[in-house]
Amino acid sequence: LFNHYHHYHDHRTKPFTIAMGQPCSRSEASAKRTFQGEENGFVTLHVYDLGLSTGTHTINKMLKPIGTGAFHCGVEVYGWEWSYSSIVGPGINQEQTGVFWCHPRQCEGHRFRQSVYMGPALLPEGEVLRLMAIMEKEWKVGFYDIVRCNCCHFSNDFCQRLGVGSIPPWVMSLSGLASTLLSDKICCQMDRQGGLSHTK
Repeated sequence: LFNHYHHYHDHRTKPFTIAMGQPCSRSEASAKRTFQGEENGFVTLHVYDLGLSTGTHTINKMLKPIGTGAFHCGVEVYGWEWSYSSIVGPGINQEQTGVFWCHPRQCEGHRFRQSVYMGPALLPEGEVLRLMAIMEKEWKVGFYDIVRCNCCHFSNDFCQRLGVGSIPPWVMSLSGLASTLLSDKICCQMDRQGGLSHTK
């Protein structure tokens, strides 16, 4: 129900159709987005303050110097930004993928903070998409946990598989202090209609 399929043609291979996760917004315009075909294989981690409130932004400014904070993040490669979310609502299949894509630096429901250049991907475009098809099956909605299995863990796994190493520790370390201060927030919670829910 939620997966959208996009056609991708690589001049080095035959055209194929591949499941491409869930778009950040399931509007008609975004659902029709097709692969851009950029030759730029650089990998960039985009980091967001969790939610849109100024309070989270202020808290993260205080926590970042001590190596922690509450962040959403996604990984851009070949013109797509990939991340992972929970999905809420009636009738949700916990076995479906929590992987989604959005336009770079434009993830709904969060305030963009900064980009971190990770390095060139070791995989060509087609292999990245095939890898994502595998990761979609591994990163299911039912596995989501705000502390132990969230968008930052997904981004770290993806970066390692792309051959650019681990993401910065300060992005990963949602400390007990940060989780207490932001206990009413759920990172990357997508509603039944497909849009990312804005955190309080």
